[in-house]
Amino acid sequence: MPIKEKCRLADIIIDNNGRLGDTRKQVNAIMDGLLKRKNQTNRRNE
Repeated sequence: MPIKEKCRLADIIIDNNGRLGDTRKQVNAIMDGLLKRKNQTNRRNE
């Protein structure tokens, strides 16, 4: 499958073409966002 198609179907895209530190920052930001979303969902279900 071409990369453009994969990107179109992806929920999250991490650009790992740069420095390792930059990739880690992206991953940490994405994880923070996902955890906040999860916590908000959990609070609504209580």
